[in-house]
Amino acid sequence: MIAGLLLGGAWTAQAGSLRHLIHQRLSDPALEGAVVSVWIQSDRGRLVYEEGGDRRLVPASTLKWLTAVATVEALGPDHTFETELQATGYLDGGVLHGDLVWIGSGDPSLGEEAPGLLLQQVVGLLSDAGIERIEGAVVVDAGAIADAPLGAGWMWDDIPYTFSAPFGGLNLGHNLKLPGLERCEAHGEAGAPLKEPPRCAARALTQALIDAGIEVTGEPTVSPAPPGGAQLLSWTSPPLSELVQKMLLDSDNLYAECLVRQLDPGAGRTFQGALPGLEAVLRRAGVGDQGSRIADGSGLSRYSMISARSLTAVTSWALEQPWGPELAEWLAITGVCGTLEGRCVDTPAAGRVWGKTGSMSGVRNVVGLVHDARGRQLRFAMLFNGVTSPQGPAIEIQDEVFVLLALSRRGRVRRRDWIAAEGGDG
Repeated sequence: MIAGLLLGGAWTAQAGSLRHLIHQRLSDPALEGAVVSVWIQSDRGRLVYEEGGDRRLVPASTLKWLTAVATVEALGPDHTFETELQATGYLDGGVLHGDLVWIGSGDPSLGEEAPGLLLQQVVGLLSDAGIERIEGAVVVDAGAIADAPLGAGWMWDDIPYTFSAPFGGLNLGHNLKLPGLERCEAHGEAGAPLKEPPRCAARALTQALIDAGIEVTGEPTVSPAPPGGAQLLSWTSPPLSELVQKMLLDSDNLYAECLVRQLDPGAGRTFQGALPGLEAVLRRAGVGDQGSRIADGSGLSRYSMISARSLTAVTSWALEQPWGPELAEWLAITGVCGTLEGRCVDTPAAGRVWGKTGSMSGVRNVVGLVHDARGRQLRFAMLFNGVTSPQGPAIEIQDEVFVLLALSRRGRVRRRDWIAAEGGDG
């Protein structure tokens, strides 16, 4: 990879210029016809390199970085979700005269690994209480999120894929057809996204109770919780810090959509209610007037448009906040973890780039920070849209830029560092 960076002939003053070397890589034929927005600056705000830095392009999953910054700023890293199971009516001689009401909170992690075990937890609680019959129904209240379960501008032909799992107020087992939810309708076989997650959860709990010998007379229902219910059980999510880290490392769209809606102060949260919280972060970062358009929290929508300059400004602003350095540690790392684990391995950039990638058809993006040869921090965003050739070379170009940044000292790359990076002896 690195060998492709060398210019023919002698190593000249111009050849050692970081700007010249980056420009050379961005002029690669692999990007011919593509639209590029690149912005790189120092930790003191000095511009290191830009090309089309103010062009607004489709961000893809780099938008999750804005979602992460906005939610941690608004809620704090210790924020948790609370999901409740309530009972209405009264208990008499092993019979519950009322409903079991499952009240979602928008927690994206509920029963994620094993929804069947969570259902058995409920069954065990009721069995231990001596309940043998429910003269009522299992009711799911998913009103914590009032939006449709798919984001604006999501591609209809992505619906059968795991990354397009629907989101909502109650998200059991990541809203996928997992053990415990086998009887639910889904867009495919095991592991596929569910068609009606709240109704599926109501049916799955009803069936688990019946299978355990607890009779349920009513039909599973999705509706608002009636007032006056008594809490039987509750589930507390991991702290926001862990949820955001999973969202960033796994590029989890359901997590992003559930988390971003927590910015809406209303009861039935919507993306439109959350949008002012995202826009507030852009203003605080000094780029509120750049004409960004944000259509969802995950970046799966093709309606969103934002520039490399704006994303880099968000990074710089976030790192100035008390929680910023910790937040940056939750990003993927080259050669180490997340969506950058397989990139820049065995190069000077391995372990020195923290970032959030964003990929979809024709789009290869990345935003984050890198440490140069002096240990100074550089903040960057590289957005490549309209990449119609095989997209591996576009990623290689970004990785080559990472290597250049990791080798750079005060805007230059020294010849001996370059030779060492190539494995030469000088």
